[in-house]
Amino acid sequence: MDSYVNQEATKSASASVGSESEWKGRSGNENKTSVEYKAAYDTAYQNAASSARAALGSSTTQQSDVTVKGIGSNANINAGATSTFQTDISKATNPTGNNNNGTAQAGAGASLSTSSFATQSSSNSSSAFIQAF
Repeated sequence: MDSYVNQEATKSASASVGSESEWKGRSGNENKTSVEYKAAYDTAYQNAASSARAALGSSTTQQSDVTVKGIGSNANINAGATSTFQTDISKATNPTGNNNNGTAQAGAGASLSTSSFATQSSSNSSSAFIQAF
């Protein structure tokens, strides 16, 4: 879409404004500067680009395909032959006066998690410059 708009706007601006020497050769433009020519051309270009976009409609569809290579991880956690996991359970040293009965359980372990992300984004922007004298 952008290439179509650019082509149409360039054709239209070139046809209406012409080259700088053609533009300066027209009545009323003989003493104008290159900056004034550029402003006239830019205005014609922006107007033509707006018309081309309107002719295409107001909706835009973009599709992107992303291929990701070389991202990720493969990790293992294994307890070795000399690894130890220790838990200690002991009776409370200062009971509250009641004959407390209870049970206790303890455990130890290890875990690992990894995350990999691939993100793709696309954006379009346009700007215009208008100068008046």
